[in-house]
Amino acid sequence: MISKNEINKKFKFPSWAKILFNKSRFKIIHGGRGGGKSYNVADFLLLVSMTRSGTILCARQFQNSMADSVHSLLASRISELKLDEYFYILKTEIICKLTRAR
Repeated sequence: MISKNEINKKFKFPSWAKILFNKSRFKIIHGGRGGGKSYNVADFLLLVSMTRSGTILCARQFQNSMADSVHSLLASRISELKLDEYFYILKTEIICKLTRAR
């Protein structure tokens, strides 16, 4: 089992991303393209899934194909962060092996 300290070492967030850690139900992030919003939100959701169980809904405003989907982004972030051993990446969902969060 991976410790919370080890999990936190894998993730680095910019200062603007502190809003993600607020205890509010909804979080709105504004800004243009190329600001890293999608990547940082994906990383935050992976972090959450590794620390608590439950179901996470993650959607984008526009999705024209599976290649544009949140699923593809999350799968690529899992690979880039070398977290493959902690997740099952299935065709239509991603499940954390540690918490069973999906």
